[in-house]
Amino acid sequence: MATSPISLLYQPFQAIIDSIVLDASLKEEHTGEVEVTDHPVEQGAAVTDHARPKPEELTIEGVVSNTPLNALQTSRAVTYEGVPFTTSAASNAVRGKPGNAESAYTQLLDLKEGKRLLTIVTALRTYENMLMTSLKVPRDAQTGDVLKFEAKFKSIRIVTNAVTVVATQKPKAKKPVAKGSQPTSTPAASKITYGPKFESAVSQASANREAAAGQSLPAL
Repeated sequence: MATSPISLLYQPFQAIIDSIVLDASLKEEHTGEVEVTDHPVEQGAAVTDHARPKPEELTIEGVVSNTPLNALQTSRAVTYEGVPFTTSAASNAVRGKPGNAESAYTQLLDLKEGKRLLTIVTALRTYENMLMTSLKVPRDAQTGDVLKFEAKFKSIRIVTNAVTVVATQKPKAKKPVAKGSQPTSTPAASKITYGPKFESAVSQASANREAAAGQSLPAL
């Protein structure tokens, strides 16, 4: 059987999503973007202050089948109604028991609904703290009992708050100043001094009152 040049450059890789080992990773899309400011940057300023990396994204098209492909996949633990058993070509043919494909689909649903951080191993790199954002499972007449899916993931940045204790100096209290006994003084009564015009007016008013009183007395 002839091997195409594409298959020589890209060999299917058994990617691992959390604890799910794929039979093959048909397609992987690794996305990393950097958000750059649209405003003008002053000459000489640090360009890194105006660029921010976005969370990394990963898309995997994978396949999980019920047919053993190698020694690792010949015996795989599966639980059905609380009873563990191993899948094989014979046991997969038994009706009513889910094979490895069905078990992998259930696990993928749990990962999506559980919203927990995952570790994903691909041919290029290993991703930490990934969250599943989308899961597509196409089915047609050619799919059979094979699980073919497309899952999208986005990285979540984990930060830790640091607490720093700052020592502050308390203000010094001022010492009280002893002033001793202070003499108490009573303010002297104020004396009002009138001018000569005021005194003349008062005398004239008094004389007028006396003259008026003498005129009003009856004759004896």
